[in-house]
Amino acid sequence: MDLPYPITYGVSIAQPLYREGILLVSGYWHGTKALQPDTPPTLLWENEKEICGLMAAPLFKDGVVYLLDKNTGLQGIELATGKILWSDDNTLTPKDRNPQMSLVWMRESEGLAALLNASGELVYAKLKRDGFEELARNQIIGKTWAHPAFVGNRIYARSDTKLVAWRLWPDNQ
Repeated sequence: MDLPYPITYGVSIAQPLYREGILLVSGYWHGTKALQPDTPPTLLWENEKEICGLMAAPLFKDGVVYLLDKNTGLQGIELATGKILWSDDNTLTPKDRNPQMSLVWMRESEGLAALLNASGELVYAKLKRDGFEELARNQIIGKTWAHPAFVGNRIYARSDTKLVAWRLWPDNQ
């Protein structure tokens, strides 16, 4: 069985995710597919309109994928079924033609994530199956699409004109 996934303009920029025996691929123009990559591969579900992953590597915890969608912002999606559990309605990163946000777990066991959005705001949020809770927001740099680097308790972020290092938590914790 062949499971094609078209690539428009030669780009596919959402990082694939493989968890619990399911491969999730997502892109700006052709939405998302989840499949079991057995022989032969099995398509579990697809959504070409409402789940269009963009730029950010998705996060995963307890059966839920946290993915930046080009239209509605961050979404919580049930990996096994493709059910959209919630969306942030573009509150964590500004709505734009191509919204951007980099996501990383800070304390995965607690659902605590750090999100650097396109406005250069570092947002601390708890991501849960039933929604998200924004805990803090700090302006650390100007507009950026560059993915940051996380090293120890620091985030290194850059814009077109600056590079900053920001402490994620106090050194004594």
